[in-house]
Amino acid sequence: MYKYILKRLLMMIPVLLGVTFIVFFILNLSPGDPAAMILGDQASEEALEMKREELGLNDPLLVRYGRYVVNMVQGDLGTSYKNDLSVWDQVMERFPNTAVLAVAGILVALIIGIPTGIISAKKQYSAVDNVSMVLSLIGVSMPNFWFGLLVVIVFALNLGWLPSQGMGEGGVELLKSLVLPALTLGTGCAATITRMTRSSMLEVIHQDYIDTAKAKGVSERTITVTENL
Repeated sequence: MYKYILKRLLMMIPVLLGVTFIVFFILNLSPGDPAAMILGDQASEEALEMKREELGLNDPLLVRYGRYVVNMVQGDLGTSYKNDLSVWDQVMERFPNTAVLAVAGILVALIIGIPTGIISAKKQYSAVDNVSMVLSLIGVSMPNFWFGLLVVIVFALNLGWLPSQGMGEGGVELLKSLVLPALTLGTGCAATITRMTRSSMLEVIHQDYIDTAKAKGVSERTITVTENL
C-alpha cells in the first residue's frame, strides 16, 4: 500500500511539470507585454526594454520556465504585474474565504445528493425517481455560471432575500452570503452524487444478504444506512 501511494506521488511530478509547462508556454504565446502593463502605454521603448531585462523576459523560454519552477518550489510565486504585491501573500489572504466556500459547496452537494439518490433507488421507476433523474440530468448539464446568474436574479435582485456579492461578517450575515455561492457550486456535484448513490443502491438493494437481513427483522432504516456506509 505504501509503495503504491509513493509510486502515485512520484508519478505526479512529471504530470505537474507537463501541465505547468503547457500553461507557461500558452501564456508566453498570448498577446500583451508585461513591461507595458507595469509602466503604462506612454512609457518609452528604452524604459520598456529595461523593465523586460529586469523581469528576465528577454531570456529563453526554457530558462524562464526553469526559474519559475525553482521559485515555485521555494514558495515564491513572484510579484503581481497589476498591483506590485506578492502573489503568495494575495493567495493566502484569500484562502480562508475560498476554503469556507469550498466546504459549504461540498456540504450542499452531500445534503442534496445522498438523500435524493437513496429515495430514487428505493422508489425506482416511480414519479419521484423520474423527476429526480431529470433534475440531476439538468444539474449535470447546466453550467455553474448560468445557474449562478439565475439564482442571483431570483433570490437577490427580484426577491431581495440574499446578498448578490461579498462575504458577510458574523454568523447570520456570513451564512446569508454563503447560500447562493454554495448552492451554485454544490448543485452540479449534487446531481453527480445523486446518480452515483442511486446506482450503488440499486446494485445491492436486491442482493440475498439484504433479503436475509429483512427476514431477520432488521429495520429498513438500518439496512439503508448500512448500505451507504
